[in-house]
Amino acid sequence: MEDEVTTLQDDIYDEGEDLAQASVAYGFTNKKDLADITRYIKEQFDKKLGVGWNVVIGKNYGAHVVHVTNNYIFVQFRQLYILIWKS
Repeated sequence: MEDEVTTLQDDIYDEGEDLAQASVAYGFTNKKDLADITRYIKEQFDKKLGVGWNVVIGKNYGAHVVHVTNNYIFVQFRQLYILIWKS
């Protein structure tokens, strides 16, 4: 399932990219709705990389966010886009 997660843009260390790949894949496999998936991804990032992470999941949106350097990743899973950043 991790092979379905495609990184589109990032400014993040390898550990963060690996965490994004794993938590997105796990969330979409084991959680029942988008709110639960979003919460799961945020909890994983907060627990493993420190608090302050934000997660947005959607099909068609634009965003401009200010993020902490090396703490931003934008990925795609099937037809959904996931923006993860620390501010």
